Amino acid sequence: MVMGKIERQYRRLNHESIQHYIKVAEISLDTKVKGVQCYGMPALVLLLCSVDAIGSYYGSKNGKAVLKKDIDKVMSSPGASKDHFSSFFKIEEVVCVVGSLSDGDISVLYEQYRCKAAHNASLGKNTFIGIYGNSTLISTVGPQTKIDLQVLLQAVKEGFDRLCRDVNPKHGKEMEHPAGVPETGLTETVVTVIV
Repeated sequence: MVMGKIERQYRRLNHESIQHYIKVAEISLDTKVKGVQCYGMPALVLLLCSVDAIGSYYGSKNGKAVLKKDIDKVMSSPGASKDHFSSFFKIEEVVCVVGSLSDGDISVLYEQYRCKAAHNASLGKNTFIGIYGNSTLISTVGPQTKIDLQVLLQAVKEGFDRLCRDVNPKHGKEMEHPAGVPETGLTETVVTVIV
């Protein structure tokens, strides 16, 4: 059935895209840059996009993340990113990394950090991002707020691993790459058309 093949290809693309976001975020955090600790802003944007993508597969019930029943529809309906954010931070494995965040904390993360970083290439006043060796995602001292990117990276990895276990019984094994989808995803096809 052609439709089934297309759905599997899109699911595979989504899986690969999140893997690529995580890998590039790791490279950004591991790369030392003169005058700054790392490429923090690219890592932040990629990780927060991953939060959106992973969270889009979950809803919330009784304060916990629950996998949506028809996950194939997730890829065709954008939904509200703020809801995705909330669902992501209720995934049990994510809570183990970042602790239990209030709805207010999640709202601030979304509005002040995700949206400003992704759409304005900026952060709020007195906000700093980096690798601080904290065990908490967000720490506030006086007027300064610090976001620990290493904690966010670990949370995204845990959330992604949970998503993979929830939707793919083969998780942990090498997945067969579907014919017709380039290894690097649809980007390769788009570039071919543009060039």
